Parts: sequence; structure tokens; C-alpha cells
Amino acid sequence: MAVQTMREGACDFLQKPIKQETFLPAIERAIKKDRQARAGATDMIHERHILASLTPREEDVCRLVAEGLTSVLIASRLNISKRTVDVIRTAALKKLALENHMN
Repeated sequence: MAVQTMREGACDFLQKPIKQETFLPAIERAIKKDRQARAGATDMIHERHILASLTPREEDVCRLVAEGLTSVLIASRLNISKRTVDVIRTAALKKLALENHMN
């Protein structure tokens, strides 16, 4: 029963009679775990919002940059100039707050 309960997401498994010295720390652990999970969810929502702000062309360029392609290869693949790739990449990295990490 304890193993199944833990698999279903329980933080602790307390046996009756429950003692205050084990109950309160269990509650604190559960609250801490919940706060961490909620903070992670908030981060994911924020990251999705940022990604959604990219234009389709910025997404294309970012995917190709992530694959390791150079600006020249990206330009060739997308049938645009290298300069256009550089402008699009700069705009995308700025939106993603990565402009200082990729130059």
C-alpha cells in the first residue's frame, strides 16, 4: 500500500496513530514540494510565452542555429541573404534574452 501511494504522488506515508512530531514535518515537506512544482510550472509558462513571441522566420533560424548551421548555410537553406539571417538571429536572441551568449 505504501509503495502504491508513493507512486501516485504522496510525499510521505504515515501510519496511525500519527504523531505530531512526524506529522508537521511531513506537511512542511509536502508544502515545499508543491511550491517547487508550482515555481517550475510558472517558469515553463514564461518560457512558452517567450517562445511564442518569435516570428515563424525567427523560429526557423533558431532551429537551424541550434542544429549548428552557420549563417551562410542557414541563408542557403532558407533562400535569404547571410545579412538577413544575422538580423533575424539577433532579433530572436534578443527576445530570448540570449544575445550576449551567442556572439
